[in-house]
Amino acid sequence: MTYFAGIVDLSSGKNQSFQGVQSGLLGYIIGNESGFTVVVDMQGTGHSKTLYPGCVDLFETGENFTGTINFIVTSKLSNLSSWPSAFLQLDAVGIQDTINENSYPMPLPRLVNIGGSVNFVGGTATNIVNDGNAADTQIIESTVSGDVGSCVTLTNDGNLVIGDAAHHGSVKFDNNTISSNGSGTLSVANLVDNGTLIVTGDATFNGAGTGVQVTNDLHVLGRTQLENGKIVTSSSGDITIPNNVYFTALDTDGATKRILISVDSLGNTAIHAASTGHTQLKDGGNTLWTDISSGTIAQQVKGNGFEWYNNNFLPEISFFTGNGSGTYNHGFNGAGESISPFHVIPIVNEAGSATQGYDSVTTTQVHITLGAALNFKAFCV
Repeated sequence: MTYFAGIVDLSSGKNQSFQGVQSGLLGYIIGNESGFTVVVDMQGTGHSKTLYPGCVDLFETGENFTGTINFIVTSKLSNLSSWPSAFLQLDAVGIQDTINENSYPMPLPRLVNIGGSVNFVGGTATNIVNDGNAADTQIIESTVSGDVGSCVTLTNDGNLVIGDAAHHGSVKFDNNTISSNGSGTLSVANLVDNGTLIVTGDATFNGAGTGVQVTNDLHVLGRTQLENGKIVTSSSGDITIPNNVYFTALDTDGATKRILISVDSLGNTAIHAASTGHTQLKDGGNTLWTDISSGTIAQQVKGNGFEWYNNNFLPEISFFTGNGSGTYNHGFNGAGESISPFHVIPIVNEAGSATQGYDSVTTTQVHITLGAALNFKAFCV
C-alpha cells in the first residue's frame, strides 16, 4: 500500500539524501515544494532525472535499488525567496499498488505566495495575494537600513503604518491636494464632510483666503474659542469677551468697522451708534421703543413709561392748546392706554393775565378754567 515516507528540507547549495527501504516498493512519489531544481538519483539503479520546481513525479526503485535517494540541489530560478516553502515530500508506493504512471510528472497548481513573504529587494511586484489567514497577518514590511524597527507595515486586516522614530514618513493623495508632512500635520485643499466630522483634541485651521467655510449649519457641542481665546462660548450658550474688546459692524460703505457694544476696563457697557445712524431699541415684533440720535431721545417707551431711581413712575406726557375756559382733549393716551393724567398745567401764552386751573379729568378730556378768554398751552404728566 502507499504511505507517507518522509520530508527532506532544502537549502541553497546543500545536497541532501534520504534513506528509504530497499525492496518491496514500486517506487517513490516525490513532490518538490520549493523553487529549487533537484536532480533525483536512485542509488543502485543507474537512473536519475530532474524534479522541477513545483512538480510531482514518480521515481521507480528497480531490482538493484539500495534504499538511498540522493538529491542534488541547484538554484536556477531568480525568485527563490518568493516561494513559501523549501522541502521535498516523499510517498512510498507498494509493488502491488495500482497507479496511473502516465500521469507523472505533474505540476502543483497553486498560488505559491499565499501565506508567505514576497521579498522584492530592488524590484517590484505586480500582484500580492493574501487570503484566508488570521487577522493581523503582516503582508507588507519594510525596514530602512540602520533603523531598529519597521518603517512601513501593512496587515491583512487593513492596518497600515507609515514611518518610525527615525523616518517619520508622509503621504500624498489626490494629486497632492491631501498630504501630510511627517510631523502630524495633514493638509487638505478642500475638506468636504457629508456626514459627521469628529475631532478629538485641538483642531487648528490656518488656511489663507476664506479659511473655514460652512455652507449649512455649524453645530458645536462643547466650548468654542475665537480670536486666540479672547472670545469664549460655553456649552450652555454664554459668550464671554474681555474688557476693551468690541462688537463691531460694517458701516453703510461696507468697509468701515463701527463699534456697536463695548465694555471698558471698569466694566461699563456702552451701546454705540454706527456712524451717523441712530441707536434704536426694538421689541420682538420689530416695533421701535427707543430711538437715540446725537444724545437726543426721539421716542421712548410709551406703553409702560419710565420708572425713576426713587420708584416714581412717569407713564407719559402730552401737550395741547386752547383759548379760555372749556373742555379739551388732552391727548395723554397716545399709545392707547386707558389712564388719566396725574397733573395738568395750563399756562397763558399771550399778553394779559388770568387765573388758571383744571378739573374733571378723564382718560380723554380735561376741563380748563381761565379767568379771561386768553390763549394757553397745557402740559399733562
